[in-house]
Amino acid sequence: MRNLLPAGRVATAGLVALLSVATLVAVRAPVAASADAPVPAVRDNVVLVWDEATLQAIRATRPAPTVTARALAVVHASIYDAWAAYDARAVGTRLGAALRRPPTERTLANKNAAISHAAYRALVSLFPGQTASFDTLMAALAYDPAEDAADTAPAGVGNRVAAAVLAYRAGDGANQAGGYADTSAYRPVNTPDEVLDPDRWQPLRLPSGVVQTWATPTGIR
Repeated sequence: MRNLLPAGRVATAGLVALLSVATLVAVRAPVAASADAPVPAVRDNVVLVWDEATLQAIRATRPAPTVTARALAVVHASIYDAWAAYDARAVGTRLGAALRRPPTERTLANKNAAISHAAYRALVSLFPGQTASFDTLMAALAYDPAEDAADTAPAGVGNRVAAAVLAYRAGDGANQAGGYADTSAYRPVNTPDEVLDPDRWQPLRLPSGVVQTWATPTGIR
């Protein structure tokens, strides 16, 4: 999550706020049962509902560990930024305070809607093959997944923050658009059997004989 949060005390406050969102926002409707996905409890808040949707997408697609970590960062940055627009002091990671809503709009219903649209947009980008599941969840929460507003209504706030986070992350070097293919041509200095530079990464040789690739253990999911 390098460069994701502002520096200093603002970053600390933002991280604390992100961890607190789950206790501040409650879900507005139960999620419909699914044959292949755990169902969040009715008492779960909307952040936990989208957490579970994210984890289910990861279980279904089994991305590499680094891709998984990035997806979680993108979804939760989008969720945080949507919530921050309805807080008196929180600052979004990408748009700052530009979308801050007035006190009269800082309702639970608006927060839930903004968070849901932000999470939905982020997840559809990250896991396009799971869009049908995300559509089903949006419908269960009484939101329209086709809503593409970019105004200051809750859906618009959610869509805008997700778009900003995704645009920023498009240049983070992960190569999402290229299927996360490694185009760096990186070659480790050390071999699995010899350390030539102790300050550099050394790939591991797995029990199967397969040599670990950079940052992603080949054959381990």
